[in-house]
Amino acid sequence: MPCYRIALIGRASKGIANPRAALSAAMMCRRLGGQHKDPLAAAAAHRIEAAVGKALQDPKARTPDIGGAATTRAAGDAVIKACQAEEIEWTSRSFVT
Repeated sequence: MPCYRIALIGRASKGIANPRAALSAAMMCRRLGGQHKDPLAAAAAHRIEAAVGKALQDPKARTPDIGGAATTRAAGDAVIKACQAEEIEWTSRSFVT
């Protein structure tokens, strides 16, 4: 991954990097959902992926590296807004064993 790190050096603290961490979180939730047979984790993965897809439909929410002009914060805010708009019912549950 050294090339990836080098590519990010020029973007540090400029607010222009694509916030792909949301998709990494979705992959982690999907793995946990499958590994532990946890429907909430699987639902979280679906919700995150759907929110990223919905946010990227708006050209104003795209960062420069994917053809837009949005800052990292604006792109992240668009994903959060789309995630909050998703109609997936959540239940509270304790993960402490």
